[in-house]
Amino acid sequence: MKHVIYKTTDPETGEYYLGKHSTKDIRDGYQGSGRWVANCRRNGIPLVTEVVSVFETEREALAHERSLVTAELLKTDPLCRNQTRGGRGSFSHLAGVPKPDWLKASVSRKLAGLYAAMSPEERFEAKSRFHGRKRPDHSARMQGDANPFFGKTHSP
Repeated sequence: MKHVIYKTTDPETGEYYLGKHSTKDIRDGYQGSGRWVANCRRNGIPLVTEVVSVFETEREALAHERSLVTAELLKTDPLCRNQTRGGRGSFSHLAGVPKPDWLKASVSRKLAGLYAAMSPEERFEAKSRFHGRKRPDHSARMQGDANPFFGKTHSP
């Protein structure tokens, strides 16, 4: 897995977005997932993306992004379309990139302290929400024509 710092630019206006992307193929065509990039795509604005740097670890990439996308840059460069400072994390957990051990341990400690102060019922409800499980009555509400997929079939 490679961790890439990229720059996506609107060549017509010079507006740009700097970001980090974790991928196995650095030429996968990724341009970003932020609001500005999505809005450009929606409006048919062609964007150009270039790889700025490639790192072996996500931590190194985030540190580099943090050095590029500073609060000062956000205040002073009207062409920069980043909305927050760089190096603050990502959605890599959704892309199948494993969480580092230090992060897992930190989350575990925090949750253990949080759960210790709860009753068993509160703990069950909190864990269900944390793990994305629906309440037991969810399946009852999704029966028959109340289910958005009711009457539909999967394509081959």
